[in-house]
Amino acid sequence: MIKRHYTPNASSYDYSARWYKRRLGKAPAMIQENPDSALPGFFDTGREFFATEASVHPGSDLAWQALFLAEQLGTGHFRSVSNDGKELQLRFEDRQLPITGKYSGSHTHFDVWSKMFFFGVIARSREAVEVLSQVDESVFMQAEKRPPTKYELALIALLKGVYNPEANLAQLLLDSKAAFDPDELHDSRFFYVSRILLPIDSIIRTIFAGDQEDAFNDHMEEALRLHQEYWVKVSDITEEGLVSVPLTALAVMAYDHKGYRVRVENEYIPDWVVTADRFTALTEVKPAPSGTAVFKNTPVQVKQAVLRDDYDELEAYREIDHSEWLPDLIHAFETSDDWKVRDALAYMLQDRRGDPAVKGLYEQALESPTLMIRAIALIVLHGDIDLWDTVMVDNEFNEEAVARLKDEYLKRETQNS
Repeated sequence: MIKRHYTPNASSYDYSARWYKRRLGKAPAMIQENPDSALPGFFDTGREFFATEASVHPGSDLAWQALFLAEQLGTGHFRSVSNDGKELQLRFEDRQLPITGKYSGSHTHFDVWSKMFFFGVIARSREAVEVLSQVDESVFMQAEKRPPTKYELALIALLKGVYNPEANLAQLLLDSKAAFDPDELHDSRFFYVSRILLPIDSIIRTIFAGDQEDAFNDHMEEALRLHQEYWVKVSDITEEGLVSVPLTALAVMAYDHKGYRVRVENEYIPDWVVTADRFTALTEVKPAPSGTAVFKNTPVQVKQAVLRDDYDELEAYREIDHSEWLPDLIHAFETSDDWKVRDALAYMLQDRRGDPAVKGLYEQALESPTLMIRAIALIVLHGDIDLWDTVMVDNEFNEEAVARLKDEYLKRETQNS
């Protein structure tokens, strides 16, 4: 067992939780006022509390919330940086937050970008990977803290390349290995790079080079010990290293791409995140195959509720006005061949009775294998909420009533065409 260098006690945890919740309440207004400093600042708050909460209460709702919020803030930061002066809608928890993008070079250096990229991978956020992959090298070169080293630029290219089907991953791995030059680094930076960053390219190589699960685990165990060594020396009470963000991202990558599991027992990689079934994997990072629902613009919480076909969550999301990403949801329905996903979408959007935009979706939903969804589709298509009394008999959906209403609808549409 590779144990954590530090576990927060009850009093330090309580302080962290109160601080996080208090900060979170101030976040929207501060982000809108100063996005260039507030977004990275609140990202740090989120990622640090995620590590604390994941260590003390693994798998808790609060841990998931902190993880997803950190991803949203990191993605939002580089959207803002890349859209100076433009009006944007950023994902913030379960809503959209309007801001005016603002460029600043004070939080655009490699360390910031890499942490935000890794959180995007851990959260399986396609938007995060796309946004952060589009950050141009010039942004890093103009960063106020310090320009990137050759190795950092090579590592950026490698991480982007993992999610680019056009990239020559083998060459990027060679470039990354060749770019490391210890003479570029002062002592404390060398200690960080050699313990935290250098293992990354070797682990990526084992993920994408044939059947290398044993080698993957050998490298992962070594990397975990280096992570532990680093944080023990830097600070034996710091909360930042309680979760190894790079290694958790690599574990997610390996699990999604190859089904590899980290076999060494350790307290730095939350396996409940790696193996969670609440995600659509970013696997192989190629365009989604035909028949797979793709949600490019939908808020992550909505997407996850749909993919989990969790009707308790979907019931709550019925109250949201989905107009902004409705085309995305319709496209996901039309491109998916998974009726669980299609049924979840039809259930969630049922209050859009009378909206011609969803007519095609609900006409397709008439073919659902689920009687309830066929009934809902007919109520939407007829535009009559009172039809619930027709399709429900003794508090159960009635097959004959649903079939009769379907025939009536199809006949009416034929006559009107």
